[in-house]
Amino acid sequence: MMHLMLLVWRHSGHYNTPARLAVLMRKVCNDVVAQCRKACDAPTLFDCAPAEAAEKLRAALRVCTALRDAYAEAAERSAAEVPRNPWRVPRAALFSRLDAFTERLSDLLELCHTAAQYARLEKVEVGGTKGRCTTLAVRALHTDFSSTLSRFHSLSYDLLDIDCPAFDADYAAFRASVRELDRRLAAAIGGAMDDCHSLGRSFKLLDSFEGILEREAVLADLEKKHLALVVECGGEVKAVAEMFAAGRAAPVLPKNAAPHSGAVAWARALRQRVEEPMERLRGLGRLLADSVEGAELEASHAQLLAQLTEFEAATISDWSAEAEETGEERLKQALLVRAADGSVAVNFDPALTKLLREVRYFQLQGVEVPPGAVRVFKRGEVLRQQTGNMELVARLYNEAQRVLLPIERPLVEKKLENVDAALERGLSSVSWDSPRVDEYIQELMAQVKDLDGIVAQLKGSVAATERILQGWAKRPMFDRREGRTYSVDEFADAFRTHLAARHAEVAEGAAEIQRLLHATSKKLLIPKGGSPSWVAYVESIGTLVTVRPDEAAPAPALTPPAPPPGPHRTGWWRPSRPL
Repeated sequence: MMHLMLLVWRHSGHYNTPARLAVLMRKVCNDVVAQCRKACDAPTLFDCAPAEAAEKLRAALRVCTALRDAYAEAAERSAAEVPRNPWRVPRAALFSRLDAFTERLSDLLELCHTAAQYARLEKVEVGGTKGRCTTLAVRALHTDFSSTLSRFHSLSYDLLDIDCPAFDADYAAFRASVRELDRRLAAAIGGAMDDCHSLGRSFKLLDSFEGILEREAVLADLEKKHLALVVECGGEVKAVAEMFAAGRAAPVLPKNAAPHSGAVAWARALRQRVEEPMERLRGLGRLLADSVEGAELEASHAQLLAQLTEFEAATISDWSAEAEETGEERLKQALLVRAADGSVAVNFDPALTKLLREVRYFQLQGVEVPPGAVRVFKRGEVLRQQTGNMELVARLYNEAQRVLLPIERPLVEKKLENVDAALERGLSSVSWDSPRVDEYIQELMAQVKDLDGIVAQLKGSVAATERILQGWAKRPMFDRREGRTYSVDEFADAFRTHLAARHAEVAEGAAEIQRLLHATSKKLLIPKGGSPSWVAYVESIGTLVTVRPDEAAPAPALTPPAPPPGPHRTGWWRPSRPL
């Protein structure tokens, strides 16, 4: 449209005068205002949400601004294209009505923005000892603002009609009411901040009123509270600096933390403790730059951050140098080591375990790790499986050596020799970095498990035999009912019956013991004719069953005791024949 007007200005001999241009531009402005009013639809503008109404008003403002910018660009072009007769019409004469409409749009946009801010007060919940009173006061503020806004929305005239003079007075009354509400809101927030005893709670309170704190009246009343936050944050920075100075040589770390990565995490936690409140204070405007306390806080904060950065860099550098020395070189050690008592243990250097933990946590923290340490860490899962298997091998072997008795060792002597020969390779030549270490571990695991199975068979057979014998010992050779007397015949019959049952029980137990010995011989691959070591072992099992004469208890009398002197009482038995 501006381009066509400029073409007319260049080529027409009648419409290239300032008066004609002014009339045409005013008509264009009137048409743009009419289109904006139609798009905003003032009667229903505030029936929708404040955000939606604000978007319509901003669109109208963009159109009005675009019209002014297009005219300014065309005016510059006219000076270049028509230097004898450029556009020199005063803009006030062209855009007076458009400027009034733009101002009206700005006022209504501010109203929508205020409505959106105060709408957040409906769901505000304030904690603390005075939280309930503050919450009720905020809810009352929201109710009062809703009433004020309802009165403004109920005006009978078109709010976008710039020819209506009543708008200025009504809008001024609305702003006066909002200023009073702002002062009440600032007082309520200030009282709630007095009830906060830490920076975290203070910032949480400010988060509850996020958005509405941008209002100038609220910011002005809370300026002293913000200065108190600066002072409190300064105390926090000082406390963190003292904590860092005290723990710099030996940081206090959790039990499961690695030394170097834990120290870096400790330093970063201290940094985060002071960084968050500082960022929040910087978000409150030029508070830090415009106050002496703020300038001192910025200086102390910068000094503390420099110290933390230096500590973190030094810790990472020291660990990197150590990791290069203790990395792949430690993997060349043998898999096993033998102790003085003959037992074996896994020879995985603790420095490697520490290295793997450090690399893991450093990578989680985003720290660059030396290439050698990264290569070792990539093998971490494989090393974990290998060390776990070797721990099992060492435990089974040591347990077999511990529980085997001298009478049992000859039975597994050959397998012990094979396992010792295989272990010797892991004690001397096979390392964690060997090319076929997995095959060796599998081979060794199979041999040790075979040995453990045989030892378990031997020990299980003996334990089962002892359980059978203990079952025999639990029951006496004769049971007598309490308080009952027996005749000689009754006693003899009961004893024979009981003895037959015990004989059957012993025979069944003996058969079970025989089955256990047969299963053990089958497990040990004993030849059919037996072997001296097996014969000796069977004889040792026999000693569990047979009681030697020198260990036997005195045999019980085979005749019943003599009756007491004096006349026999009724019911007392008399022997009719020897037992």
